[in-house]
Amino acid sequence: ELDAGGDAEQTSVLGLRAQGSSAPNWLVRQGMGRIVQSLGRGLNIALGQRVVSIAQGARSVKVSTATGAITAAHCLVTVSTGVLRGEAIRFSPGLCPGALAALDALPMGHFNKVILEFDAPLAGFAPGDWLSAGRGFRPRQAMDFLLHPFAPHLVIALAGGAYGRALSCAPARDAVQQALARLRDCVGGQAMRPLRMSAVTDWSRNALFGGSYAYLRT
Repeated sequence: ELDAGGDAEQTSVLGLRAQGSSAPNWLVRQGMGRIVQSLGRGLNIALGQRVVSIAQGARSVKVSTATGAITAAHCLVTVSTGVLRGEAIRFSPGLCPGALAALDALPMGHFNKVILEFDAPLAGFAPGDWLSAGRGFRPRQAMDFLLHPFAPHLVIALAGGAYGRALSCAPARDAVQQALARLRDCVGGQAMRPLRMSAVTDWSRNALFGGSYAYLRT
């Protein structure tokens, strides 16, 4: 669940092998959005224009949004497989059966984060250390912790599969309390620092994504 985002019994071993190593897997201090922003310099970017349909003509393609339409020679579609399979965008002509079958085989997995900011670092851990449950590991509630990335006060809880989706869809307060309880279990009774701030990712319940990333079904 923490690698592919899908539940273990639904995830293809062949898919995991094809996925391979993600190294180097860099974190971006300012956020991944800065990469997209840098690639878009000098381009005419229209934000907040939700696409409702894409019609392919003989020599052009028409992209219709909630506020207007754009006609161009080509259109590159980069939305998630969840958005495509959910037909949030209407295509004319419609997607072929082969494309729909491929989308069924590559659903969106769920991998969400609970970000915790304490008033001070957790004692005994270095920046970039990882922490997991060890003997208390729960297969249906897999959770790992990345300790002190960038800022010494941060701890990021990672959860995948159905459990990751449940945390994303739960009230933020409940998700934070679950992460704190699991973190206490992992540190073996060490006194916890007071929590200053927290945040929970919403990729699973966000209609623009419908999950975190695609995985291959069995």
